[in-house]
Amino acid sequence: RAHELRIVRYRELNGTLGEGAAVVTGLELAPGALAPIAVDSDRRIYVALPATSWERTGDPYAGHLLWFNADGTVPVGARGGSPVLVPAFSEPAALALATPDRQIWLAGSHTPGVVALAYLDTDSGARAWHVVNAPAPGEVRAITLALEGESRDERTLFLIGGDGRLYRAGLAPTGLTDAAPVVLDHLGIPVAVAAGTDGL
Repeated sequence: RAHELRIVRYRELNGTLGEGAAVVTGLELAPGALAPIAVDSDRRIYVALPATSWERTGDPYAGHLLWFNADGTVPVGARGGSPVLVPAFSEPAALALATPDRQIWLAGSHTPGVVALAYLDTDSGARAWHVVNAPAPGEVRAITLALEGESRDERTLFLIGGDGRLYRAGLAPTGLTDAAPVVLDHLGIPVAVAAGTDGL
């Protein structure tokens, strides 16, 4: 039986979350499935829905990247008034947004156990993903990722592999370069990563 996926916005005050408001409702998610979510600098919400999300056949949201305004409405410019932005992986694993060039990065797969990385240039109006080379040597399964760097030429990508290791790689027009594991002292197995202005 599918579960309802609800996106709830909260206000934070002195370490306490309150005034919860469900801004997106009615999306269905299969038990155990992932639906990565990210928010851009304009407070738009992006959610990658897996193809196995819906019990009903022929639903237009399954296996697509959806986008919403902060209040849950569909952004101006959306085609046909639909929240569907582009088709995505059947099994999305991670979602990250890169500024200032408004790239959307998605990790996921169409084949179980074989994870790929792809990006979408939204500034150019592109509606097709650019798939990049494997994130690291061997069978590495990306489960989450983060981006750092303001310039596309200086950007670094971090991801966590299915082997439980954190990897760092440079970005080039042809894809990822110099992927190498990052040593984590006494941290254990990482499950999430995010990049800030002063580190991870």
